[in-house]
Amino acid sequence: MQRLPALVFVLLLCAAPLAVGEEAPSPQEALAAANASFAWDLYDHVRAGDANLFFSPYSVSSALMMTREGARGRTADQMDKVLHLGGMDRGRAYASLVRGLTAPLVREGWGERQKTEPAYEMTIANRLWGQQGYAFEDDFIVRLAKVYKAPLERADFGKPAVVRKAINDWVAKQTKDKIQDIVPAGMPPPLSVLALANAIYFKAKWQHPFRERNTKEDDFTGPGGTKSKAQFMRRTGRY
Repeated sequence: MQRLPALVFVLLLCAAPLAVGEEAPSPQEALAAANASFAWDLYDHVRAGDANLFFSPYSVSSALMMTREGARGRTADQMDKVLHLGGMDRGRAYASLVRGLTAPLVREGWGERQKTEPAYEMTIANRLWGQQGYAFEDDFIVRLAKVYKAPLERADFGKPAVVRKAINDWVAKQTKDKIQDIVPAGMPPPLSVLALANAIYFKAKWQHPFRERNTKEDDFTGPGGTKSKAQFMRRTGRY
């Protein structure tokens, strides 16, 4: 196995004083720290005992940051607090963070087979679905399209099955069919006027690949001593 797909999550929908001589964090660093704090807060709310849990805080925060662009007053203040945004320039910070996630180019192979390619595959996609005939604020639509690369697509939420298919098809395409039917049957509600979606696809090579010939089937012992057959990858090295 040479490549590991690390999958995709889709969501529909106070700064400390600096010490003397300490440099202020860059917009990218500030938002990364805010996202980390939000991730721990979110984990405390969604964890359930010892059960396995897989979610993408970055996806959730991205969708909520897009929502935040349409908020004002007390709602905006509360969202800033939850997302740990403080007084940062959200658009500048988000654009800087996305640039920082761009895969660097690396050389692969030797001699005539050598080629240059991205170190990993990563797709970050945002999109809006808005009710036909509903008047959204121009500033909101323009800002989401410019900063978050989230274009607005008109839809008729009075036909939820049609909208559901449109969103699910978009998610499947962005994630190379890894995520299917992210919007369940019966959703979105017919009275919806706006859906915000974020999709992330990530795939990278192992830094130290496992050799296929060293992968063998063996017994895997689960809870209660139950055994099942599984493929065990083996690698010996100095770490």
